[in-house]
Amino acid sequence: MTSALTRRKPSNTSPLPILQCSEAEPAATIRTCLELDGALHKTELRSALDRPIIVSMYTRGFHLEIGLGLPRSFVSIQRCEPKLGPRVITVGDVRSHEGAVFFLLRGDSFEIPGRNLLPSSDARRIFREFFNTGVASTSFYWEAS
Repeated sequence: MTSALTRRKPSNTSPLPILQCSEAEPAATIRTCLELDGALHKTELRSALDRPIIVSMYTRGFHLEIGLGLPRSFVSIQRCEPKLGPRVITVGDVRSHEGAVFFLLRGDSFEIPGRNLLPSSDARRIFREFFNTGVASTSFYWEAS
């Protein structure tokens, strides 16, 4: 599975987290967890019902992705500075064979396997936890992707 990160090399030169929610709009600097929640909520409301999207955040030398717009979601994390590291993705229900299609910001569709999907509320919690701590949640399982 490839991610948006493997298709383009981002550079997070800002000391603050940057959230990329749209190709049409510049990335937003996020200062607080409340701002992060608001930006994710606003983006999810703007996305079409039939086009769930993948949003990217760059923080602390890492690139994170989260799926928005469906009841089940995922989070992936990959170190991108000082050098590219391995990518990990959440593990939800390993017995699930039904994946979900999300759309990258530039419009390409991307299927996430069912085993990597978990409730959207959990994905948001993981995203917020990394925003606050810079560490992948130990309350959930991860696998290399």
